[in-house]
Amino acid sequence: MVIQHNLMAMDAQRQFNISGTNKKKSTEKLSSGYRINRSADDAAGLSISEKMRRQIRGLEQGARNTQDGISLIQVADGALSEVHDMLHRVTELSVQAANDTNTKEDREAIQREITQIMSEVDRISDCTEFNTRKIFKNEPVGKKEVQQPTSGNEINNETAFFGISNISCSGIPNNDSITEYTFGGNANGLLINGSQVPWSSIKATNGNTIDCGRANTYACNYNGIKFSFDLKSGSTIEDILESIQNAKVNISVKNQVEKKVVSMYGRGMVAVDDYNSMSRYQYFSYVGDNLLSANDTGLTWNGQTISWTKKADNGKSYLDIMRTAVELENSQTMSFSFVNGPSFQLSVHGLNASSYEDLFDKVKRQLNGATLDIRDTGEVKSSGGQMVLQAKDYNIDTRLKTDDMWSDLGYNLNIVYGETLNTSLIIDPANVENTVLRVSGNGKTVDYGLNAESKNVLKNIMNDQGGVVLKDQSFNMVFPTGIQKVTCNISIKNDTSLMNVLGQMQNIFSDYSYQTKSFTILSVEDITPNIPAATTAYSYSYIQPTLREREIGDDNIEDTEDDISENEEGTLQLWIQSGADAGDGMFIEVDNMNTSILGIKDVSVLTYEDASNAISTVSKAVDRVSAMRSKLGAQQNRLEHTYNNVLNNAENTQAAESRIRDTDMSKEMVEYSKSNILEQVGMSVIAQANQNNNGVINLLQ
Repeated sequence: MVIQHNLMAMDAQRQFNISGTNKKKSTEKLSSGYRINRSADDAAGLSISEKMRRQIRGLEQGARNTQDGISLIQVADGALSEVHDMLHRVTELSVQAANDTNTKEDREAIQREITQIMSEVDRISDCTEFNTRKIFKNEPVGKKEVQQPTSGNEINNETAFFGISNISCSGIPNNDSITEYTFGGNANGLLINGSQVPWSSIKATNGNTIDCGRANTYACNYNGIKFSFDLKSGSTIEDILESIQNAKVNISVKNQVEKKVVSMYGRGMVAVDDYNSMSRYQYFSYVGDNLLSANDTGLTWNGQTISWTKKADNGKSYLDIMRTAVELENSQTMSFSFVNGPSFQLSVHGLNASSYEDLFDKVKRQLNGATLDIRDTGEVKSSGGQMVLQAKDYNIDTRLKTDDMWSDLGYNLNIVYGETLNTSLIIDPANVENTVLRVSGNGKTVDYGLNAESKNVLKNIMNDQGGVVLKDQSFNMVFPTGIQKVTCNISIKNDTSLMNVLGQMQNIFSDYSYQTKSFTILSVEDITPNIPAATTAYSYSYIQPTLREREIGDDNIEDTEDDISENEEGTLQLWIQSGADAGDGMFIEVDNMNTSILGIKDVSVLTYEDASNAISTVSKAVDRVSAMRSKLGAQQNRLEHTYNNVLNNAENTQAAESRIRDTDMSKEMVEYSKSNILEQVGMSVIAQANQNNNGVINLLQ
């Protein structure tokens, strides 16, 4: 039976704490409604949940975007419905005017009404808006927007330039013998030197495949070379194929000094046996070859190898870090530490590498034979040498730092090896306030006197109390040494002779001396990578594509009738972003429906012939408006299906995210109840365990 350690209570206390922690977690989950409240609750689940939340928020906004598109179509359809009614009235008036029972004045009156109707048709075409956007006018917007071109890509009110421009190349060719690359294409994709490159393998930086309607930078690979090019907004397949057919790339090979992909910096570890009678700091020294070697396995120094597959605290291996540097085209840091050896960091620069394999190869070549510039600096600061001196018979605690002392004796802080510093306390019994701390070394002696407060304390004890402490007392004896000081904390009881205390302090200082031991400091500075003398490099020259000039919208007009005027304004093409990812949506199109487009701008009924022609012309205009309304109706039906699908997708994704993120309340209540009961039981068991030691008292009776 023991009483110092109540193991039963300790075990009960540990289990009680576990129950309390579990209860706290259950309370948090129940009160918040979430199973995952922080990343530590479920790291992988949190990552999946947040990805789903991004998708859900995007889908919900996509559904609202789709509703906006439906609303725009409804506004356009309503406007065209009124245009239909007005055209029917014009037909009615034209039939009336074709009757020769009308006089000249009658036909002029009919013409005035028709002119007003035509003006209203133009006003509806020009002024109908949705969200302040005119929906029958082809203003630049979204995927149909034509940017102001550069380098000769000029645009006027009627034509613009489309297709591919600005080809550029990077990478190392698999076959050096191919020095010229020509371009062409067909319906299946581009042709490079006659080899087919499918449209599906031509992708933008975000991974999306080529979209002819959207301006972006795209790239594809052939013979190890990455070909990049810009695509103008609104381009068609025909524009792409025509613009690129005369483009050409020539490659030349030359040797050049390899670019530096590794930067290195670090510091070795130090071996110091600090001062006599103490070793406060534990360092390691190392000796050996100052060269590094690198191969496919890892990095080696002095017989030790650190594998490239070794993972750091962040879970990434050195190979993973190099892959990241290439993917992000930036610098990444790798830390190395050899046992009893140098520690340093490498910065690898992915911007100068064409691929991960290329970077890994360069890192190995530049580290193999790299030099660690090891220097014996001999630097150590004595501020590390704080001594703690204590008396045997009295409570005297002295904190002694030696920086100022070494300096006052003529030493630099870069201490000379093997030198000794001695201390002693010089007491004047007649005037104890004149007590000094004397240090000697380097052929010199320096005395440090007490500060004013310490002098007053000693004088009071000697003069007022007869040199005897009359009550328990604590005071300090402080010897200023410059920036630092030596402080003796003294706590003594009553009836203690001050001279006895000072004598004990004198023994303390006389018993110690401080000597710098031999040590080695090795710093690793300016670690120099071993860059090969020359490497193979490639330069490219270009004959750039010629953009195709064509009329804006000339591929959007269907001339079904000879007497219907050309679409001067083109077709308004709007992109409806209905999904959560780039490119997930559809176009809607609204044709301009002014009197010029409908071919009824100059309708006249002033004569029988004019009225007869007007009947035919207005009939064709009615057919044109009917076709447009039919097109709008089809687009609205598609958007409604899109809207329902997006909501269904968002709902199902939300359900999946809920299963990951939300708390199962019934299950968590079971856990909460269990933890609550265990916590109460734990309290009871602790109380009982604490009572077990009371049996010891019975043994004493």
